[in-house]
Amino acid sequence: HPVITPAELAACRDLMVHGGLTMASLGRGGDSAAALKDDLKCYRRGMAALLEACTSLEELHWHDAAAISELLTGRVDGSPDDASELPETRLTKTLKVLSIPYCCRSFAPEDLEDLARFSALERLDLRDSLEIEYGIGHPKVLRDPWLSDSDEDGKDDEPMPYTTGMLAMANANKKLKEIDLDGILDFDGLKYTLDDSVLQVLAARGVKVNLGRKTAW
Repeated sequence: HPVITPAELAACRDLMVHGGLTMASLGRGGDSAAALKDDLKCYRRGMAALLEACTSLEELHWHDAAAISELLTGRVDGSPDDASELPETRLTKTLKVLSIPYCCRSFAPEDLEDLARFSALERLDLRDSLEIEYGIGHPKVLRDPWLSDSDEDGKDDEPMPYTTGMLAMANANKKLKEIDLDGILDFDGLKYTLDDSVLQVLAARGVKVNLGRKTAW
């Protein structure tokens, strides 16, 4: 394989990383928990070194991502809950395009909230990355459509799992133009992940949101 020099990495503005830990682990189902833990440690170390070397990076296309908050925002055990209090880095200040599709098993609502540490994002690709399981059992999902709002006693006030993070990320990135959520309509994913009001807020700010087509159920 050709070797990329440090100078080439430093000048790189557009990076694509495909087929990370998740795919490798699924391909070796017999691995022990200890082996997978070692794989994750190695993955983190390698990805961190790669991102550090790409000092001119403006676009990151990271498919099947893992350890997202740790590698992109530096979050570790003991970090403040509020993303705005995380350390500001070159990446959080200069990255314009972040594409992290197909990573729903590694992308919790808190990971989306941490993207509020970024300030220059113009495009965000979250295709098939919002995990619907976080919304199963939510009061809004279980709400009886035949009951009036007063009968629900304020249970609908709790936002859907990814609502807070999506709004915080949009507030922090004033130049945001586009969010790709293709796949969110499958299996009623939108119902389990975001409040309808989020789409209205984003549209009012001029952010184009791609929901794609419903292809399953």
